[in-house]
Amino acid sequence: MDTKKSKSSKKKIPGASCEKPDKIIEQAVKLLKTGKIDEAEKKFKEISKEYPDIVQPYIGLGNIYSIKKDSKKAIEFYQKALEIEPLSEVYSNLGALYFIQGDKQKAERSFHSAIAMDGDNACAKKNLADMYFELGKYEQAIPLYEAGLLKHPEAESLIALANCYFKMGKYESAKVGYEKVLEVEPDNKTAKENLKIVNKELGK
Repeated sequence: MDTKKSKSSKKKIPGASCEKPDKIIEQAVKLLKTGKIDEAEKKFKEISKEYPDIVQPYIGLGNIYSIKKDSKKAIEFYQKALEIEPLSEVYSNLGALYFIQGDKQKAERSFHSAIAMDGDNACAKKNLADMYFELGKYEQAIPLYEAGLLKHPEAESLIALANCYFKMGKYESAKVGYEKVLEVEPDNKTAKENLKIVNKELGK
């Protein structure tokens, strides 16, 4: 499952200057981007204690614990972030974590919340589609893959869409899908192999 770094407006605290928290947030984000995870964690925790009503440190800590593969702590911080400011990207990240934990119902609700808040959240749509595919709900996965491909025509999603058609026995549609992948990536081994399988099913 894919997670997405959240972008949101910085919440101001009445009577307090945002210069200091903004500076610490920038430092923490820079540390995280350069792989200095423990230092970034320390910075985010500092600001969350001093400015508990600012959403960014909780998102940052959620991202950090996701990287550390501590889903329980990551979920706790994302939930805290949502209490302060509901954000599509955070719902999407939560959905990915619930999926990893095996809680498909919570994952589905989180992805739907993310999409309801931001219809352009391609990450949430793809993750929800991937989950539906794994559950064998191919008809529900297809429109989500298609919506994502309108904005991000990537080989991975094209293959996933073609796989849905193959699983449903719609071999002609699957064939078209794999051929589209090869138009984008002529050397894509997965598409080549799957196309051979489809052609066998079609007797070609």
